[in-house]
Amino acid sequence: MAYDEQQLEAMVRQVLERLGALQHVPQAVVSSSKPTTVAAQPTNNANQQLNARVIGTRELEQVKSETKRVIVQRFTVVTPAARDWLREKQIELAWATNGSVAKPWQTGGKAEVSTAKPATRQIVLGQAAARFDATALVRQLESRGYAVQRLAHAGLEQVARELAAAAAFDGTPVVLLTDQPWSAVVAANRNPAARAAWVRDRRETLAALREMNLNLAIISVAGQSPFGIVNTVLPLIERQ
Repeated sequence: MAYDEQQLEAMVRQVLERLGALQHVPQAVVSSSKPTTVAAQPTNNANQQLNARVIGTRELEQVKSETKRVIVQRFTVVTPAARDWLREKQIELAWATNGSVAKPWQTGGKAEVSTAKPATRQIVLGQAAARFDATALVRQLESRGYAVQRLAHAGLEQVARELAAAAAFDGTPVVLLTDQPWSAVVAANRNPAARAAWVRDRRETLAALREMNLNLAIISVAGQSPFGIVNTVLPLIERQ
């Protein structure tokens, strides 16, 4: 079944609301253009910071006509319809990372200069049908300089579908952690633009990149360590 952008936006909101994620949002979701990460710049008419936990077309109604760059916080969900709106208006989307853009309630609405080095590479990480604590995995990826966007947990079919949409929209690498890898492969590849494969080690990832231009790596977490998973997915991430 195909989904248009408005349906995807509504679906993202429903998932987050059902999981209570608007109060504690994991990094997430699908995208239609790759955001940049920015070092802080003085606030001016060209930059506008939005602090909503989910940015959809409704939130973009407050964007001023003179705005050239919209800055969102690190754990913000930006829907595909919102990204398309920004692209049509030729407005850049940028992520604040690790203090590189100050929170407005800390600075009275003004961004402060920071020496923190922003992450320059992105990865979208989802998890479904698996009992696995991804905290150590995320820390390892972030320590290597990757910005990890985490998709809110839901059913395997839904997570696979949303991650496939993420992989289809741009070149950001996508990883799904699960204990049901074959079901995940089938669900993800229903999207004709997704090229999902179950990979068990670095060698298989390299082969999948070479033979099918892999854009969604599915990892069976049974018996896996965070270090092993990182080693498996690094070829996909480093292809950026």
